[in-house]
Amino acid sequence: MCGFLRIITAAAGYIAIEFVFPGAIDEQINQIYQVYGSILDSNSMTMLDKMTENYSIITFFSQLFWCFVYGAVLSMILSGRIPTPDPFKGFKEKEEENTTDEQ
Repeated sequence: MCGFLRIITAAAGYIAIEFVFPGAIDEQINQIYQVYGSILDSNSMTMLDKMTENYSIITFFSQLFWCFVYGAVLSMILSGRIPTPDPFKGFKEKEEENTTDEQ
């Protein structure tokens, strides 16, 4: 179930970037060029262009990975606080009462 939710979350992010807000990434990259354009060399500019082309796919896989890591860490932290249910607890208590009554 959790794996399915990770895929849904990552897919929603992909759809938002690719189809709902397609110009948002271009606007952000243009702002990066305006602010850091004088500092960036040609290799950095080329890599930004390549990254812009595949940004929605990069976001999908990075979000999928992040949801997996976050979910695993959160599960490890919280699972220690959840007591395991003992389905035989009632039977054990009755058995202990019967053995004390017989003595």
